Amino acid sequence: RFRFAPLKTEQVIQRTQEIIDAEKLNVSNDGLKAVLRLGRGDMRKILNILQSAALAYDVIDSKSVHACVGKPTEEDIRKCFDALMNKSFNDARKELVQIQMNGGLAIEDMLSGIFNLVVKTNMPKDMKTFLVKQMAETEYRLAFATNEKNTTSFSHSNLLFGKAAT
Repeated sequence: RFRFAPLKTEQVIQRTQEIIDAEKLNVSNDGLKAVLRLGRGDMRKILNILQSAALAYDVIDSKSVHACVGKPTEEDIRKCFDALMNKSFNDARKELVQIQMNGGLAIEDMLSGIFNLVVKTNMPKDMKTFLVKQMAETEYRLAFATNEKNTTSFSHSNLLFGKAAT
């Protein structure tokens, strides 16, 4: 099977901006960044995201792009991470469920975003290792069709336990 390698960021930005200008789209800087990040160098995916957002919204910003593709925003991920690290189990669980339900988000996408944030966050290596291990366990449970509600609770409790362990 033949696959194309992702394009370089410079190539994607230039071509995407040409399309935005030609189509006279109203795209904010954060909207363009969101399209490019979610497209991950795949020009077809970038164009599909841009087209979907343009059909659904007059102004293409980060929030509209994420809503179009059903992915959590960076703000959603930050709120989830902060809740897990700073709130009680029940309060954190309520907040995560609310974010998930309001955005129609999949727990897998939320975990992926939280993982990226954990990797970038300055914290003790033992804690970071523990958190990544717990997220991997949660993804494993989700992959084998366990109840998402129970798996979400498992994930929250393990991540909160990781916070308490340090």
